Amino acid sequence: MSTGDCSRELFSQHFLGPSAGHGPVHNEEILGLAVFGVLRDACAGLIPSDLQSKRLRRSELSVARLKYTTRAIFLDKVVRPEDGNKRGLLGIATALTQDIRGLTYVVEGVIPKKSGRALCVLDIVVEGDYEGHAAFGYSESMEPLKDGQKSRIRLVIQNDLIRLFGCVKDIDKIDFAPSLSNED
Repeated sequence: MSTGDCSRELFSQHFLGPSAGHGPVHNEEILGLAVFGVLRDACAGLIPSDLQSKRLRRSELSVARLKYTTRAIFLDKVVRPEDGNKRGLLGIATALTQDIRGLTYVVEGVIPKKSGRALCVLDIVVEGDYEGHAAFGYSESMEPLKDGQKSRIRLVIQNDLIRLFGCVKDIDKIDFAPSLSNED
């Protein structure tokens, strides 16, 4: 897969400028996705609504870079009960960045066959975010596909993500960053 499928991964997209923050997300980083909603089975995984398809299309599905996110920051900046979140935090689903980046798609039944990287993982920090924020979404390589092809591929990708993230873990079982020197 070429980096051209995800050219925005190569640069930090920080509101303070490209040299601010922690820089591009590295393949070995573990990402945490907050999962909200009603109680599920003990080892339940994600459900399609956890993946917020509109946010995936805009490359805005928020995740925490656990290496740079303390539990306190996660609870304050991600869970934020004061935002009117009526659904409680069920837990956190985690995945390795390189595994997310390794997902691919194939459009069947066309000649020549179309394929590419499915997802891009971006270091995006907007004003009001925390430094360990990142987001991911569909790869730029999907843009030329027809709407019907995109719809079918997105369903496959969502199922791949559900499998990849696995069980939703209790927040107490997550390895957050130790106290950071400049917690915000």
